[in-house]
Amino acid sequence: SSVCLVLSTVLSCGISVSAKTAYNIYSDPTVNAVAGEMVSVPVYISDNEGLMGYDISFSYDNSVLTPVTPDPVTKGNVMTAGFFENDVEGTTSTENSFRVFWSDAYASTENGTLFYLNFLVDNKAMGTTTITATCDSSATYDGNFEDVVLNCSDINIVITNNVYDLNPVVND
Repeated sequence: SSVCLVLSTVLSCGISVSAKTAYNIYSDPTVNAVAGEMVSVPVYISDNEGLMGYDISFSYDNSVLTPVTPDPVTKGNVMTAGFFENDVEGTTSTENSFRVFWSDAYASTENGTLFYLNFLVDNKAMGTTTITATCDSSATYDGNFEDVVLNCSDINIVITNNVYDLNPVVND
């Protein structure tokens, strides 16, 4: 009842109530890779109205992808100032996820390539593998330190293999 009273007072006074606009975190519709080689996966941001920090987790099939060391994550062309880090180094070969985080003293409204995820593709891999992106809205905030919701899209990597064939031709 008191919630209805507050809401009706807010609406009658002409104060608008709206949710934070979500920013989009995504990659190319399809990222192509070759088995046994490195793939650099771009991660983009769009519809950015002012971001001062983010925390994004990525999970992947570790039998197909292995983060490249010493640079498993490299900066893109936006949000290059500030603190940029990842926790890949602390992961073990049996883990299949890591986090990328960034923060700055000032909010950035830049859109473009945030960073690249760099993986070595297993030499026996073929077909499609997915990297799942999860955004932590409690650690993602704007210039007013308010939580921001990021729309994180999964990343599909299509792997071709010059040694193994999904549709082998058998001669009789």
